[in-house]
Amino acid sequence: MEMVSNIMNHFNRENLISTTKRLLSFAFVLVIAFYVFQTFNRSIILDYNDLISQINFVAQGDFIAPISVYIFVWAITHVIGVVGIAIFNYIFSKNLKAKIQKITIKSFIYDENKTQTKIEFPVSIYNLIKKSVSKKDYQQFVKDLEFRKNIYEADFIFIIRAIFALIFAVSNNGNIGLYLSIAIFVFFIIYGGITIGKMLFAELLPFAVQKISSEMENYIAKKYPKQIIVNPQQDRLEN
Repeated sequence: MEMVSNIMNHFNRENLISTTKRLLSFAFVLVIAFYVFQTFNRSIILDYNDLISQINFVAQGDFIAPISVYIFVWAITHVIGVVGIAIFNYIFSKNLKAKIQKITIKSFIYDENKTQTKIEFPVSIYNLIKKSVSKKDYQQFVKDLEFRKNIYEADFIFIIRAIFALIFAVSNNGNIGLYLSIAIFVFFIIYGGITIGKMLFAELLPFAVQKISSEMENYIAKKYPKQIIVNPQQDRLEN
């Protein structure tokens, strides 16, 4: 029963989805590699019912070309996925970080004439939250975000391979319906957009937390100098 329990825990929902994506990613690369190899080399025909033909395929090194094409396609699609999501993340995060950097608490607590306070920040609540979040907690929080970013990167690579496989399959196989192809293509485009959005959120969240902490510390230091406490966020920034 313990073995069955361990197997069931291994094949939980997240692991099942991850394993399925890996298998599909392998299949997508195989499809792309097949059409690429077929385009440049049509001379290798392997008879699966002929054992001698299969042995010769291995012994004579005929397998090297198709495997090399597969590895090449895998590497190219991997690089395209990594570079692609990095570019999107850089472009969008750069603009949003600049906007976040310009945000100050003064714009929220003072009126247009900068003379009257519009709201009173709950300093006691902020200090309570700050005390309850240790340096170790924050480091684990950042580590978890980095782990999620790696997952989003892998998802984007998966999407790139799926799109390329769909393009090659539709271009060379007339049995795939046009409307079905368009629907699948739109699905992966939307999926890619959502993945970029999640990557962007994971990139901006720590930056926004540090910005809010910095602004609150400045606000407290000026308005409530006696309420200043050791700031764990400041320790994190220094380290």
